[in-house]
Amino acid sequence: MVRKSRNFDGCWTCRSRKVKCDLQRPKCQRCIKAGIDCAGYNIKLGWSNPLSISADNNAMICLELGEDDQNSESTFQRRNIDFVRFSNSLQYDTFKEVSNSLNRLEIISQQNKSPNFRVGPFSVYRIEGLKRQKLPSPETREWQISYDVSDSESSHHDDKENSNKHNRLNDTNHISHNEIEGSIFSKSNNSWVHYELLDSAKLTTLAIKGIDYKLNEQNMLHILYPKFFPNIDSDDWLADQNILKKLFYELPISNELKLTGLFKELLNKFKNVTFSFVRVQYSNNYWETIVLPFINNIVCEFICMNFASWINIKMRPDENANLDLLKCHIKLGIIYLLFSLSAIQISNGLSNTVINENETYYMDDYLKLSIELRKMSITLLNHHLDEYDNNMDDDTLEYENLLLLCIILQIQADNYFSVFENYELLFAIGGFILQSKFNDMDTLLDLSKYLSSTFRLMSVFFESTHSINVFTYSIDSNDEENYKELGTSHNLIEANIAIKDIPEKPWTPTPGIDTNSIYLMYGIPRSLIKLFKKAVDLTNHKNIFRARNDFPRHFFKVCADVKQLITEWDVNMHWKLYNEIYNPILKETERIFILRFHQALFHNIMAFHNALKVYFYRLVQDSTPNQYQQYIRQSFFHLHELVTINRQIPEFEFKPSFWILLVCGSDVIDATLQHDIKLLWSSKEMGYFNYWRGKQLLYEVWKRREIGETFSWMDMVREWDIVLCCV
Repeated sequence: MVRKSRNFDGCWTCRSRKVKCDLQRPKCQRCIKAGIDCAGYNIKLGWSNPLSISADNNAMICLELGEDDQNSESTFQRRNIDFVRFSNSLQYDTFKEVSNSLNRLEIISQQNKSPNFRVGPFSVYRIEGLKRQKLPSPETREWQISYDVSDSESSHHDDKENSNKHNRLNDTNHISHNEIEGSIFSKSNNSWVHYELLDSAKLTTLAIKGIDYKLNEQNMLHILYPKFFPNIDSDDWLADQNILKKLFYELPISNELKLTGLFKELLNKFKNVTFSFVRVQYSNNYWETIVLPFINNIVCEFICMNFASWINIKMRPDENANLDLLKCHIKLGIIYLLFSLSAIQISNGLSNTVINENETYYMDDYLKLSIELRKMSITLLNHHLDEYDNNMDDDTLEYENLLLLCIILQIQADNYFSVFENYELLFAIGGFILQSKFNDMDTLLDLSKYLSSTFRLMSVFFESTHSINVFTYSIDSNDEENYKELGTSHNLIEANIAIKDIPEKPWTPTPGIDTNSIYLMYGIPRSLIKLFKKAVDLTNHKNIFRARNDFPRHFFKVCADVKQLITEWDVNMHWKLYNEIYNPILKETERIFILRFHQALFHNIMAFHNALKVYFYRLVQDSTPNQYQQYIRQSFFHLHELVTINRQIPEFEFKPSFWILLVCGSDVIDATLQHDIKLLWSSKEMGYFNYWRGKQLLYEVWKRREIGETFSWMDMVREWDIVLCCV
């Protein structure tokens, strides 16, 4: 992930609230409108713990003033300020003059002639109540500080006085950091991350930093808000490859491969792993009949045929590696991801009842293994992502199939841990593969057809929650021309049959091998996904034109056409789910569903369809939330119906998309529905994946709505500069 610069220009209150400041002085208008005290723009100084000299070996040591002072120091972040400018009388021409001044300062301080003394620009000051300490034994490695106190009452008085002194040093004219925001690890005074999501944020941090990383507030805040808090620790840790011995090892004499019981356990578990891109589970689907056998062949090759050559595979191939070696290399990444996904699935069932305290997070052996293997896989995959344009010579598409499968599995692993750092590159290279090699769907074999269709579907959901860079994003030249010169070729209502994609006869959803079955596995017809993609493109294009301050002549006509298509879309024209029969008693037409499965599928589709309307009204039309509340209520109604039916038909398993909750939940006006949303995302049907970043966005939007602000989830994505993937 490219490290981004941090903005230090806003007032202290806006920075603490993680919002963009309007920079009005002396008090910003954003704080005034929100009814919040503006803390101003002045520089705040954070005081480091004082240095002293050990009486044991004259080593320089840092005195610890206590837990409260350490915490207060960590709340101050680095800020760019001008260097101190000294007068000519306080400047030195030679190092000898500097040494003489420092020597004089040291002699005076040792003789205790004055508790506070200055020589030139250097000074020394004395802290009452502190004594020099001897170095601790190697076993303790901690400094204990002695205070000259006679009883507990005087001790309490001194602690209070020291605390008051420290607060005065931190400038009492401004609101301190802890008064605005509590510690990120606090469950009672913490608005950085909701306390229900704290453990999920810890897991994300450990997945990025490594299983041995000690959690700290600074980098937790960086993971949450990369735009506002810099990364102080490196992410370039190396996975422990010795952990592979828990899965397999080579016998010393026969050089045979010995598989462990854990290897077999994880291999058997993989067929039951829950995937975000398989949201309607039924027997003999594409994943089970085409992809799993392909993965099993890779595992068999690893075990039986090629192990001798695999054990020496490097994490990064040589520059002159041939295509066969590159294929083995990417196959190894697929195997690592297979075991990583299986391990975290087992871990989720073991550690759900663990209660973590403060800066700790319990990890069982399965979870540690999963994090290590995920790190190995992304390390292997990064080489292929960087060098794909040099490795495109496989006309059989075997290399592309392997690479695309590895990308899809890597996105799944990152989804489990909510690690967003790799998404942009993964989707960019995957899209390039589709554009360069998989553009003609009719000529593709079943495996390529399934992988490319699945990746296209995943890409639309990723793009829908991604804040584009208006300076680098490019609009398709055909789209831009059509926005300027609207003709029959761009009249979406009359001429664009590809968008409507209405078959001669609606397809009846049944397990089978055809293109419709791919979209059946996600529970949404292809025609509705195409409209979704068009709405996402219009959202991005609108942001580009707004940045240019120049909208093409017919852009809003195109928006109106797409709105009409979305509004008039009818599921039964594409997928045959029910028959309409007139009821003479009720004097109205009733839906008679073919099976309960088709009824559940109907509610899944309608929940998404209504959420798509909300998405379009909010991001394309800039409508106010009160104008489309009926679609939000309808979407939640269909979700509840789906959950109810899903629990009654165990042979089919539906997993609704969190994307629906994010889009609709952001604009809920009725506060009672917020509790409803939290119950939905906590249910078994929607609790498979760790979308805690999206949940944090909803908590923030709801909190701001209480003080009169009407921000959407996309506003928060842009302000916090985070990446979501609600596949």
